[in-house]
This record gives sequence, C-alpha cells and structure tokens, in this order.
Amino acid sequence: MSQVPNEQALPAGIQNPAAPAAPATNPMLSAVSNPPTVEEALKPAAPKPEPKIEVPSAPTAEMGDLVQGFLADPQVQLATSYMDAVAADNKLDLTRALGKGFENADSRFIDEPYIKEVLKDKADNFIKAAKSTVDYIQHKQASLVSDIHTSAGGEAAWNQAVNAFKSVASKEEQAALTDLLNSGNSESIKYAAKRIVEIGRSSGAVITHSVAALGANGAKAGLSAAEYKAALVKEGRNIAPTKYQELRELRAIGKQHNI
Repeated sequence: MSQVPNEQALPAGIQNPAAPAAPATNPMLSAVSNPPTVEEALKPAAPKPEPKIEVPSAPTAEMGDLVQGFLADPQVQLATSYMDAVAADNKLDLTRALGKGFENADSRFIDEPYIKEVLKDKADNFIKAAKSTVDYIQHKQASLVSDIHTSAGGEAAWNQAVNAFKSVASKEEQAALTDLLNSGNSESIKYAAKRIVEIGRSSGAVITHSVAALGANGAKAGLSAAEYKAALVKEGRNIAPTKYQELRELRAIGKQHNI
C-alpha cells in the first residue's frame, strides 16, 4: 500500500516561505575569488584629500620682514627684538601697525590709533621705538644714496648712467640689479650702483656734472625706492604737501619703469 505524504493545508494568507536569494557576491570571498570588472580595475583611485592648513590666529609677521637688510645693524637689532616681543605677547599685527611706515621710510605712516587700541599703556614706548627705528633707517638710506651719487660724479651723472644702463643692459641684468638696489642691504646696493655706473659709462654715454633739477632729465624716469626715501629725508618732516605729492608721483613713475 503506497503511502501518501501528509499534506496539511496552511491557513489562508500564509504561504510557504521562498528560498532566500543567493547574494550576487559573497563578501566573505577574497578579491581574487571576486575580481573587479575591467571598468572597475581601470577606474582611477579617488584622490586623497589635501591636508588642511590652519592659519594661526595670532599675527606671524616679524620685524625682520619690515626692516629689510638692516638686521645686522646692532641698533636695529635691539629695537626689532623689543618690538617683536611686545607684538607677540599682545597679538599686535606688525604689518598693519608698522608696514606702511617702514615701506615709505616715513614714521607718519605708522598706525598709532591701532597700536594704542591693542597695546594700551605699552603703546607709547612701542611707538617711540618704532619711530626712532624708521628715522634711523631713513637716515642710513639717505646717506647711502648720497654716497652713490658722489661716487658716480654727482646726481646728474648718476641719472645719466642709469638711463644709459637701461638702454644697453639686458632685461635680466636690469631686473637683477634693480632687485639689489631695492634689497635694503647696503653692500648689495653699493655693488649694484657700481655696476650700473660701469655699464652706463662703457656705453659711451656722456657724463655731465651739472646738477639736474628734481623731475628733469634723468629724474623723468622716476625715483627708485632708495632715491624716494632719500628725498623724504632731505625735505624733512615739514615737507610741503605739493612737494610730497611730487615725490609720490615720481616714485610711481619709477615703479612703472621698474627702478
């Protein structure tokens, strides 16, 4: 007698559970067992994120960035060490406070209100140190320019040598010596000036010894940074507004001529 399997009917609404579908890939298998497709293999790897560079909240500028070439001078060293320490302790932004003053070699450009706001009772001594340093550097630069003019045979001779140099020297040589002239380092400036005069004279330019008026002849090319600062020293603190504006315009022309 054949046996019939016992098939008990399930209640309505309940079905036999379906067999679970096999996964497309087995996560337990290695990459060798499940190799990537050609497209996946050729797909470039995602670039690693660039490291995030945090900008420090405290100012990072130092006096050495402002005095340009005078750090070897003992008097400047003493003043800059003091100002660096005060600025760091009180989070004073030196570029904002003193940048324009040192850039123009003119203590009138020092931002005194900002310094007083930040330093409070320390402001007066800091401002005095900054002004004396600017004035000292200004005087040294003016003396240097005077020495250069003298060695060239006078200011007019220097201007003619500069014009002759610019007409015969390569752009690379002009750029290199201009950088030295604006470096703030006295030895570099003297070397550059000597080379400019030598090259200018070798070109056959006639060197005269008459004194040219400011803004005439060679000065039409404008003023270099050193010449501009020397002119400010020569005029002094009581410089007339018209003269000051004239010097500013000549310096702007100098920048256009890369001097």
